[in-house]
Amino acid sequence: MIKRALAIAVPLAFLAACSDDSDTVHTISTGTYAVSGATSAQALDTCGLLPAYQDPTKRIGITVVGADAIFNLANDPDADPDSLPRGLINGNAIEQATEANYTVAFTPSCVVRIRRSVTGDITENDQSALTLKFSAAVDAGTCAPSDTSFTNLPCDSSYHFLANKVQ
Repeated sequence: MIKRALAIAVPLAFLAACSDDSDTVHTISTGTYAVSGATSAQALDTCGLLPAYQDPTKRIGITVVGADAIFNLANDPDADPDSLPRGLINGNAIEQATEANYTVAFTPSCVVRIRRSVTGDITENDQSALTLKFSAAVDAGTCAPSDTSFTNLPCDSSYHFLANKVQ
C-alpha cells in the first residue's frame, strides 16, 4: 500500500515542481505607462490612429480603483471622465470593458461620436498587453475626415499594444 501511494505521490510532486507560474496573479498600479509594440488588430486601420500608438513617446495613464482599471488614453489630467474607458481586473485579465461613449465637436457643424474600450492581460507587475477598440462616426452636422483627426468617417479600428509603467 505504501509503495502504491509513493508511486502516485512522487510523479505528482514532480509535476507540481515542474509546473510554471501560470497561477501567479500580477498587478497594475496607478501611473503613467509607456506604449510599445502597437499593431493593428484588423486588416485595415480605418481610423488612422496606429501611428500615434507606434510613437515611441506615446504615454497613457492608468488609474486603478479597487478592481477597476480606468484608461486615460491621451494621458491628459484634464480629460473628461466620460472619455475614459474602464475594465474590470479579474486575476491577470482586464475584461468586461465599459465603453467610453462621448461626442466631440470638431467644428460647430461637425460633431463626432467616439466609442472606445480596452481589454487585455496583465503580463507582469505593472505591465500589460492591451487591446483598444475604437470607433468614430458623425453624430450631428456634416463632417469630412479633414475636419477631424481621423482618416475616415465612419471608422472602426482595433489596436494591440504593450503598456509598461514608467512612473
